[in-house]
Amino acid sequence: DAATVDPLDADVLNSIEPEGPLRSADPANIALKESTIIIPIEVEISALTESINKDLPQEVMRQDDLELEHNATGDIVVTRNGDIKVRGESGALKLDIPLRIKADIEIPPKVSLKIIDRTMRKSINTALTFHISLVPVLDDEWNITATPTIDMTWDEPPKVKLGPFNINITKKIEPRIKDRFPDIIKQIEQRISERAQTRSKVEQAWSRLAQPASVSDNPPLWLVVRPTKLFGSDLVVTEEHLGLSAGLQGRFELVAGSRPAAPKSKPVPNRSPAPATSALKLNMRVDVQFDEANKKLDEQLEGKTLEAAADMFDDPVPVRIEQAEVYPSGKNLVVKVGFIADPEGEAYDVAGWLFLQGVPHIDHKKREVVLKEIKYDTTTNSMLVNTTEWLIHSEVEEKIAERTHFAFGEKLDQRQGEANQRLKGLTLENGGTLTGKLNSVRLGDIILTEEAIVITATIDGEAALNMDKMPPKPAP
Repeated sequence: DAATVDPLDADVLNSIEPEGPLRSADPANIALKESTIIIPIEVEISALTESINKDLPQEVMRQDDLELEHNATGDIVVTRNGDIKVRGESGALKLDIPLRIKADIEIPPKVSLKIIDRTMRKSINTALTFHISLVPVLDDEWNITATPTIDMTWDEPPKVKLGPFNINITKKIEPRIKDRFPDIIKQIEQRISERAQTRSKVEQAWSRLAQPASVSDNPPLWLVVRPTKLFGSDLVVTEEHLGLSAGLQGRFELVAGSRPAAPKSKPVPNRSPAPATSALKLNMRVDVQFDEANKKLDEQLEGKTLEAAADMFDDPVPVRIEQAEVYPSGKNLVVKVGFIADPEGEAYDVAGWLFLQGVPHIDHKKREVVLKEIKYDTTTNSMLVNTTEWLIHSEVEEKIAERTHFAFGEKLDQRQGEANQRLKGLTLENGGTLTGKLNSVRLGDIILTEEAIVITATIDGEAALNMDKMPPKPAP
């Protein structure tokens, strides 16, 4: 192709120099899609058993001079009698706590009644097992509480006979042991909470996800999360584990450029009901910079000759494109074209500028931005009517629109690939690992800024945040 020239320098009969549409950006604010990601929290029952056995006191109860029947008294000591067994069964934690009961029973002389004239004593050593069924519950503030059911079985119910007296000590001992169990159950709840760390983990997830995380250095990409809700399922007890699916809801966005500022911190909210499904919806934007778009437009239009059909001429009219530029005007794209058209043997030659306005659309199959509803802007149309009306009906605008398209698919694939690679194990600032996979891409809207054509997209996938491997807390 020959070098391009200024069409207004052409020696033609008619010159077209309309003002054209103003340059302006589209201030559209696109709402980001919300994601839900899982924060799995799980406690191994074997580890919980070890903790309970280590921390619960050996001595459960001690009482001297316990008043019994027939004026008898007893010194009672109740201690643990071996390891506590913990298992998951029917949605509850089942604890078997073996106890050893030692008691020294005595009846003083009843001289006035002349029944006995000496103190009678007897020692017993027996065992029983307390069976506790705990149904753990997660409250709205992320704390674990438990509703207990208590039962007990004696290895051999103690029978105490002193002289003529049968003394029933079980009805005195059992209530006192049961009185100690609220404290024991509270300690067990504390062990469960310490192991599960539900509140601590969701608080850390809330704050740490809000810090931008680097996805790629070249090009620089950042994962920015704006948390909105925390949710949690009911606690689930299996044979080997106690766990729940906590989760976080928020807007996840992949942002290009320098490190974004962290969103303003918000207090950790109370627990919300778990949604029916969880899914990662990664919001992202890819752009075609206008510098890049104009280079592409130069390749597709500058120096090219289009054949313009006109009813008033026998042959198609060659319309040579000398210059081309694309720029934004509100929600429309404007293509400014410098051209020269010279119908052979006719006095209708014309040169100058054409301003064509069209609505940008996404071609989902080709993953390109294309122009639709293209037409001359009002100033161009008015000048053509007054000079060379034949050009209005020549289908030149459709031919220009066919060559005005800007691909973005490669950039989209690159960013999805970078994000997928990092989601194999994205370590958050101060701890926690986000893992997941991105699957299908859904293209959204087009935003026109002063610098670029911006295409919004959402990549569907799934993700989970593991907060188990946490760094040690700093020393106070």
